[in-house]
Amino acid sequence: TVHAFSEEGKSVHVKPASITMQFELMSKLISARSAASPGDAAETCRVVGTLLAMLKKPGLHWRTKVCILATVGPALRILHTTAAAGELDAEVLKTWLGELLGSLTSADAQPQVATIAVAELTTAMRSALRRPGLPLDRVLHELLPRAKGILALVAKTMSGLHQGFLGADNGATAQADPVQVMVRACTGVVGVSHLSWSPCPSGQSWMVHSTFFQTYIAFCTKRGDTHLVEELKALLTSLQAQPKSEAEDHVVFLEAFGGALRAARRWPEPRQNELWAALAPIAAEELKLSEEVNIRNWQFLVYYVIVGVSRRLRPRAEAPAEDVAIRRLAAFLANARGDVTASPMLPAAVVGEDGEASSHAQTTRLRLLQVLLATLQRRRAAVSDDTRSVILQGLVPALKEGISHPYKQVHEESAKAMVLSLCVGLECEVLSDLRAWIAQGASTLGVAIRDAPKESSTSTACEGLVYVLLHGLLGRRMRSLALQSLHFLLAAAAADDHELRALAGLALGCLGQSPQRGLGTLALSEKLVAGCQTALEGEDSGSAQRVRRLEAAATLVGSSALRHDFIFRLSDGGKATKLCHDTLLAMLGDKRVEVRIASQAALAPLLGLETTATCKKMAKAFAAAGGSDEAADRAVHGLSAMLRVAGSLGVPDWLGDVIEALSKAGQRPESKKEVEKTVQAFMKQQQQSRDVWKRCQKRLTEEQMDLLKAR
Repeated sequence: TVHAFSEEGKSVHVKPASITMQFELMSKLISARSAASPGDAAETCRVVGTLLAMLKKPGLHWRTKVCILATVGPALRILHTTAAAGELDAEVLKTWLGELLGSLTSADAQPQVATIAVAELTTAMRSALRRPGLPLDRVLHELLPRAKGILALVAKTMSGLHQGFLGADNGATAQADPVQVMVRACTGVVGVSHLSWSPCPSGQSWMVHSTFFQTYIAFCTKRGDTHLVEELKALLTSLQAQPKSEAEDHVVFLEAFGGALRAARRWPEPRQNELWAALAPIAAEELKLSEEVNIRNWQFLVYYVIVGVSRRLRPRAEAPAEDVAIRRLAAFLANARGDVTASPMLPAAVVGEDGEASSHAQTTRLRLLQVLLATLQRRRAAVSDDTRSVILQGLVPALKEGISHPYKQVHEESAKAMVLSLCVGLECEVLSDLRAWIAQGASTLGVAIRDAPKESSTSTACEGLVYVLLHGLLGRRMRSLALQSLHFLLAAAAADDHELRALAGLALGCLGQSPQRGLGTLALSEKLVAGCQTALEGEDSGSAQRVRRLEAAATLVGSSALRHDFIFRLSDGGKATKLCHDTLLAMLGDKRVEVRIASQAALAPLLGLETTATCKKMAKAFAAAGGSDEAADRAVHGLSAMLRVAGSLGVPDWLGDVIEALSKAGQRPESKKEVEKTVQAFMKQQQQSRDVWKRCQKRLTEEQMDLLKAR
């Protein structure tokens, strides 16, 4: 393989896909055997020494070097990460690590070689930190320089590795080359499961680069180097000063800053104060100048600082505290200033002349804080509940104001952050008060929105609160709180603001599909049908708001009854099912046709779940209905719902009874048009398929077919 890729002018017909497949098979074999038998260290070092000796030959092609390092790295990595680390040959390690370090700090190194060097040096330093005093640790202490300057050289090399992926001209890392497959396999991208690097949002090697900075700083800290903070400050200052067009340098800025914060998370508080005092002003300026498209890069930084490159499946019962680091990070994200305080307080967004700039800054803060809150949901011994509570106390007041902000982006991001705050899973006073505040706001705004004009402050506040409930339901949270706020959602779905109506409709749709395990079936059905009141206090019986409210209420009852049909029928003798059915049947007789149509659409799927005997009984009951206009409308729309669902059930046995009853109900002049419309839709659906239409003709009598065709 080494010579096949290194001979110039020779055509090698090897597809990268085939090489990838071979590496995947090799990785699976190695993973299966390495845990039980990592191999013989002496024999491995002998073979590795032979391969490394090839690197000293004059005129060595860079492809050969890539293949050698890609072969040597995994072999030594398996040994120095297992119990065989103490048996490795120090001279072989020195040659290998020296070659990697030289490639990483050289100005003319190939990108493929530098990519391997970053991954292998990071893994080697992590092994040395876990197993101090072994040959690997001693060699790294000897090779890694104590003087300043190495981070600047590494950052320059890493910046080049991003070329071709961030909109710049295609660099060497972006070319279609079979050798690149070996690089990807060596660094764990292909699937070397025993040391695969975690993926990062960009799809590139950001996670590996950040881990390198973290591990290097941790290694030098343990070694006792005193110049780290000064060197980091100089590096970040240099990277931050680069123009925006040099996007690669600004990515490396985030990698270095994130790695430094991750490495310092367990430092003593005085040392963390020193680090933040040096780096926070530079980072604040970088964040201030970041464009919209770069906010996701900062979100990756926040995630990495808290979560890191890996995490335990079973968190430790005891772990060194990281409370100071988390509070410092939260304070920086909330204020985005250099003067980081121990108490994170999120300021409210400004409305006025500087409102647009303030809203952009506030949106940026909120997006970063959302990542912070999401990572705090995982309970770890290293982060205490007091720290979580302090962070929430600093954020919640501004979030309450934020969901009523006139700028849509601010109140939507505030709503997301508020939902994530409630999902932290902490039983504390601030979250209890927040839940009570949401419930009280829903109760108050549910009445105020009826008379509020479009684009008013009340409408804006309602929209923010609907966002909170909607995002909570989308995250499968806050179900009981949303059900408690049902009347508010119905009022919002009936508002004059069409955007507010659309959002409330989405929230009601999510609520209808959400399980409510905290309530009994009868209590749940009673809460659902409570929104179907034909008239509320102070509501005009002929207003458009009433129609929209009842349309939304009927849709909610239908979807929720369908979602809970199984438990509704099994519990309390089916009283919950009967209550939902009776409510929808009663709404079929409403004086507004829009309400009748919405109730018919909600009832149709529920009727499809009934038995044949029940459906025949209902058809006879509808046919016998008469007298008032309300009863006639109820019969027509009820039979229309049955005919509508019959078309989806493949011509059930009770279809003939429905057709006969519908023909009888259609004799009323006021109902003739509605019956014709329903029958024509049914005929069109059945005639779309020849087989379905033949089956329909076969199961119906000639008289029933004549009744259908007559319409």
